[in-house]
Amino acid sequence: MDNKTLCLAVLSMGDASGYEIKKRVEEVFSRFMDVAPSGIYAALKLLDQEGLVSAKVVPQEGRPNKTVYTLLELGREALTASLKASEGRHKIRSELVTLLMFADLLPPEKLRDVLAHRISELEQIKAETEAATGAYPRATGSLCAWAW
Repeated sequence: MDNKTLCLAVLSMGDASGYEIKKRVEEVFSRFMDVAPSGIYAALKLLDQEGLVSAKVVPQEGRPNKTVYTLLELGREALTASLKASEGRHKIRSELVTLLMFADLLPPEKLRDVLAHRISELEQIKAETEAATGAYPRATGSLCAWAW
């Protein structure tokens, strides 16, 4: 997913400044995909030029003005088109996957411990993502049972 699509996705959750978008990308999306937050501001400028978002300068007392972006209908359509066109690739670069390739060399209790630890990490990421975005329904049970 490119930075333009990421910006549109964040703005689909509500208006935000460039800083807020960059922060959301770093705190949420970087957990599960490779992102380049440094390109957020350039992407926002292009989205504004393309008429996909609107930009409003908001004066702030004692601080520089900030620009707040709003997703326009054309932007929502572009986001939907981009999501539909995505292959939904899943990239894994993981020491865990490497360890699992050689699971036959490990005792079962080691595998149970490693997998239990990973499930715990994923549960924490899920909770943090829900708290940060408010975009996901509360689920009961473990991450493994949660219907995405």
